[in-house]
Amino acid sequence: MVGGHRRLNSSELDTRLFEMSANEDIGASTGMGSTEHLDLGRKYGLPNPSNKVNWTCNFCKKVCKGGVYRLKQHLVGALRNVTKCPTCPEHVWEEVKVFMIKKAEAKNVNQMMPSVDDTDDYNDVEELK
Repeated sequence: MVGGHRRLNSSELDTRLFEMSANEDIGASTGMGSTEHLDLGRKYGLPNPSNKVNWTCNFCKKVCKGGVYRLKQHLVGALRNVTKCPTCPEHVWEEVKVFMIKKAEAKNVNQMMPSVDDTDDYNDVEELK
């Protein structure tokens, strides 16, 4: 266990990250929104000033195309179509992996919450009578 989390084996990690990539909006992760200071991927990579979708890994200097989410996949070696960073330190690998899993779980919780439009307003009309 690292930091209170059980270490996932490679097949569990592939499954979790595949599920996250299916749910992740890659276009939203490439913008420079208000959450840029919160995203751990920005700590370990640099955006290309002329093309915000391209990120350079701070460890191996590989240019990752597809945004900061793709950079994080590169750091942890997630999915078959992403090259794992050969020089990423173990503590960074663990930190980014845990961050990605927590973010995906939080996103799933938020998607399950009903929006204000989903509530029943017809009960309010009956109470007015």
